Amino acid sequence: MTALGRRFLKFFLHLALGLAVFAAFMMAVGYWIYSSYQRGVEASPFVQALVRIEKEGDAAKLTRALAQGLQQASAEEAELTVFWLEPRSHQGVIPALYFMGLYAEKAGWRDRALELVSAAALVGRVDAVRCGSPQAMQVVEELESRLELGRAFALLRQDPGRRSRLVKWALDYEETHRSRPRAAWVCGASPADPAAEAAWPSRRSEVRAEFERRFAT
Repeated sequence: MTALGRRFLKFFLHLALGLAVFAAFMMAVGYWIYSSYQRGVEASPFVQALVRIEKEGDAAKLTRALAQGLQQASAEEAELTVFWLEPRSHQGVIPALYFMGLYAEKAGWRDRALELVSAAALVGRVDAVRCGSPQAMQVVEELESRLELGRAFALLRQDPGRRSRLVKWALDYEETHRSRPRAAWVCGASPADPAAEAAWPSRRSEVRAEFERRFAT
């Protein structure tokens, strides 16, 4: 091996070692952050009240508690609630994405809140067409009305540039999570409709295209 070759080999070995150390450091930081949030959740009376309601198995009661909690939670409790909701965001039991957005707003994360609310609006509409029920879309619209999301949508209408970025973000988000299960909070407890399931891929594309054209316009 030439001297130049040895220098290149030494450089790449040092680079690989440096990257490995950096990756280990980032994993340690990520674990520390996760552990800190987990300890916060376990110590928070607010979030633990949600945990107890969830254990009862009453999704409607949990949804009401989350809605009521928006008036009570501190910024710190809101941040912990976003963390707690994240693993539930695509279980389909409750409209978790909507509440993640609203609690993110309460935590002071305006940009993140708008991203999550925009994604929730798309995911909710795509999930509704999967139900095979004409009432499903109404469930989504009524929830948005109760949560007073019209103000967020109005904010986007005043900022076309931000709206365009958020629409793209929502489309990418929904595509990333397209394998999520059927959403019971939209469809109810009835079993899946085979015809609606078969039609869902094409209807999903239609809803996504409509969302891109008309969301917050």
